[in-house]
Amino acid sequence: MKYFKSIISILPVTLSLILFTACSNSDTTEPEPPVDDTRKSISILADKTTAEANGTDVITLRVVDNLGEDLTESSFITNETTGTINRKGVNTFTYMENATLTFTARFEDYESKPVEVVFQNRKNYEFYKKRVAIFKMTGTWCVNCPGMASALKQLDSTMPDKFYEIALHASTSVASDPFHTNATAMFATAMGGLNAFPTSVFNLKSATATSNTSATSLRNALESELFDAATCAIKAETSYNIAEKSVTINARIKSDKGGAYELAYIIVRDGLVAEQVGGDSDYVHNNTAIVFSNNFLGSTDKVTLNAGEEYAAPTITMTSYMDIDPADTRVLVYALTANNEVNNIISLPIGESVDYEENKD
Repeated sequence: MKYFKSIISILPVTLSLILFTACSNSDTTEPEPPVDDTRKSISILADKTTAEANGTDVITLRVVDNLGEDLTESSFITNETTGTINRKGVNTFTYMENATLTFTARFEDYESKPVEVVFQNRKNYEFYKKRVAIFKMTGTWCVNCPGMASALKQLDSTMPDKFYEIALHASTSVASDPFHTNATAMFATAMGGLNAFPTSVFNLKSATATSNTSATSLRNALESELFDAATCAIKAETSYNIAEKSVTINARIKSDKGGAYELAYIIVRDGLVAEQVGGDSDYVHNNTAIVFSNNFLGSTDKVTLNAGEEYAAPTITMTSYMDIDPADTRVLVYALTANNEVNNIISLPIGESVDYEENKD
């Protein structure tokens, strides 16, 4: 009986110890939530939001996902402002005029929100707005020439208002190409004996001659020419004598840095229809050169200007072998430097005028 009472007396103490031990060993820490390693979005990041519009100040873009993984090398970056989609992994950009450019990125099925970069102070690097003269040898018999025309059209859509095209037609006779001009053979000889059709030459620099019909190749050549700043600007006005099929041009040139220049002139027409090999029977020919000034390839007759000086060129009258429709006819006036390379060029419709154009601040 004493033994039984002893067990009863120690039982509450034992139960208390058991309960205390059980409570002491229980885990009160909340479990960690599962890690979400799912890619849900991508972002495009710029290393700076402003850059100098000098063609050398570089912005660098990165593409990352919501997990922080760098996807730049596997992404396509689009310049939404110009509509240019760059090659995969290309992520550095420069610009040569004042603008706010918007970029987006694409990786697989993901697309980023846009990021903006401001390019500024163009006038500090180039006082006058520059355009490039592209002389193109072509012909209605040339099966590959439509490819060059298409590439230049694409280039103009991605880099608008950067160049003027002059299409120089050539053939054995006017009968086989209604836009044939003897000036094409003169041009080919002056550029070192070119014989491939199509061939484009930038700013009358023979070293730039290319028969490559890739828009990318032409873009690279154009960008290279734009790096050479314009040192002059041109203003002009035109009038048309319908009875004589002649165009009268009064032009002036002004230089911010000074130098030796002369002005040359070419009349071009758009919307001319003629059968094209590699095209179709009603192919539309644009930028077709029909009249040239005697010095369209340059001469030794230059005028030397001091910085800030203006020169009024003699009035020139050019007569066309075909009827001119002022609605589709333009006059190109370009400034040739001492080495007979084009420094700047303007385009103006018949009966209109163009003033000096400066870059924005």
